[in-house]
Amino acid sequence: MKRVYTVIVTVIAVSLLTMSAMAQDPFYYEEFDDGLGTWWIGFEGTSTADGVSSIDDQAMLSGDNSLMIEIFDGGSSNWHVQALDHLTGLVSGTSYDVYFMAATDSDAPVKCDIVWSLPVDPWTTFTTFDYTINPDPESYGPFTWACTYDGDIDLKFWLGDNDPTIVWLDSVVVVETPENAVGGCCPDELASSPDGFALEQNFPNPFNPSTNIAYTLAERSDLTLSVYNLEGRHVRTLYNGPCNAGPNQVTWDGLDSNSQPVSSGVYIYRMDAKGTTQTYSASNKMFLIK
Repeated sequence: MKRVYTVIVTVIAVSLLTMSAMAQDPFYYEEFDDGLGTWWIGFEGTSTADGVSSIDDQAMLSGDNSLMIEIFDGGSSNWHVQALDHLTGLVSGTSYDVYFMAATDSDAPVKCDIVWSLPVDPWTTFTTFDYTINPDPESYGPFTWACTYDGDIDLKFWLGDNDPTIVWLDSVVVVETPENAVGGCCPDELASSPDGFALEQNFPNPFNPSTNIAYTLAERSDLTLSVYNLEGRHVRTLYNGPCNAGPNQVTWDGLDSNSQPVSSGVYIYRMDAKGTTQTYSASNKMFLIK
């Protein structure tokens, strides 16, 4: 029986007028609202698979359309169903984050590998992220790859499920990984954590219109939790003052300090805590899509 889902609507609006104000312009973005575009869907591999792909206009995940892949016979190879697009202009030494939205009508998670590889023979695979797509609509990522090749590279989704199923894919976003943001702290490398201090990944991520940021204090501390853009400019202070020890959480509604909506893109959230005996600082990245 086909599942009934709550519609998640997300649109990234990028224009020349807003681009300079964005936290970061996506390196690549596909919403499938204009159809399949340059994406290629294959039911092949070392074992024959059977299925069809189409554009679903029921707004299953985001925008007006989603890519729908219906698998009749999954086969048994590790890429018997492959969805890919060809990306140009990647730069060796630069890290890239992949985000996407997905869902399936299966009663169990469906295997999904996120793969970066050469687009031509010998089809060299640079990296593979082993993951699964859950039945209910979710946002996935970031999957971070430190690029080691200059030129054209394929971004692939390898789907694997031997039972007939439908997979929806949407809002595929690639951005350069933020580095050396907010005082030189790389978001992927959190500061050394004294026992009992922690800054968690925001959830959901990507998000629209709001996201939750959880953190833990080892002792009562003077706490500042702020949001910055990738240029290091202050966007919003979410909390500033004394805070009790233990787990806590704040919500960011996507507004700046003037209560104005911010643009789509990658932002940094930073935590600075000063307790009686310990101090702690950490930062991480989050992605807003609108």
